[in-house]
Formats: sequence, C-alpha cells, structure tokens
Amino acid sequence: MSGFLSPATLTQSVGLTYEPEPWIDQRLSLGAKQVLVAHEDLGVLYGLAPRENVRYEAGLESTTELDREVFDDMLVQSSLRLFASFNRESPDMVWENVVSLKFNEWISFDFELTTLYDSDVITALQVRETISLGASVEMI
Repeated sequence: MSGFLSPATLTQSVGLTYEPEPWIDQRLSLGAKQVLVAHEDLGVLYGLAPRENVRYEAGLESTTELDREVFDDMLVQSSLRLFASFNRESPDMVWENVVSLKFNEWISFDFELTTLYDSDVITALQVRETISLGASVEMI
C-alpha cells in the first residue's frame, strides 16, 4: 500500500570518490537520509512512529557503480548503495543490476534485478526482476 510521496526517500552526502577504472567508481561519504510519508496512516508501514511524516537519519553512505560493455552488444550496469545509520544496527541496501543485449539495429533485450533491504520496513530481502524485449524503428 502506498500513495504519492508515500514513501519518498531523500539522501544528501559529502564524500570522496575513487575510480580505479573508467567503468567502475566507489564513493564513501557522510550522509543524511530522510524518509517522507505524505499519508500519516501509512507512516508505520515505512518505519515511522504513529502520526509522524518524516524520519531523519545520519550515517555513512557507500555507493559503488559499474558500467561496462562486456561484449560488443552486451552492457552490464550495476549500482550498490549502502546507508549505515549511526543509530541503527543494520544498513539499508539498494542493489540495481541491468544486463542489456542488442541483437541487431532494432531488437534489444534487458534483464533487470533489483534487491532492497531496509529493516525499518521489512526484515526480509525484497527482490524485483524485470525482463523486457524491445523493438525500435526509425521513422525519419
């Protein structure tokens, strides 16, 4: 159950980025995170106290991003974001992965896998998989 801005997550961070290769970078930073829930009734589902609309957290944030062409027509993209709040035991995690294949000029295939963990919402790992097949035609 959700609604507009229920929830919305905002993060701000200041830190350092390390790029060992052109296709991968790592950022470590001090961060702030806010979880906004516009509908008060839904706040408890997203780890907020009753009648609360915003939860503020401060902590460390780590972001690793990979964007690499493995073969001529195969691209792998991955983004791992971890946020460890100073006052919580387990970090929040969002890991997004996309494998894109281009068969020819007009047919492509994508596989997306996203895993999410936030113990304030649910103690289980959440997983979303998406498979898409695309066709593109140039009109002009």
